[in-house]
Amino acid sequence: MEVLQGTRPAQQLARWTTQAIVDKLRRRADLMQQRRLLEPAGAPVHAAHQHSEVLRQRVCHVDDGIYEVALVVRDDARTRAVVLRVERPERAWRITVLDIG
Repeated sequence: MEVLQGTRPAQQLARWTTQAIVDKLRRRADLMQQRRLLEPAGAPVHAAHQHSEVLRQRVCHVDDGIYEVALVVRDDARTRAVVLRVERPERAWRITVLDIG
């Protein structure tokens, strides 16, 4: 959420995600920034991804070293779903799938 808010560079997540996810987050953050520049100050887009809070979470064990996670996340603009797949092929956990509604 911090990447989409514009307070954290997407590349900081490279250690815990795939490069495809980093690129996807960077593109979405850039689009959000462009949209914020076009909208008036009080528009809801300025509150998107601000003060994010996880309301609910569900973790499902898929296989050894593989989990799928579903989250309900609320920010100042709306409530959205976030799903991810976390895998541990070796020593460290990595997010291999990420989708933010």
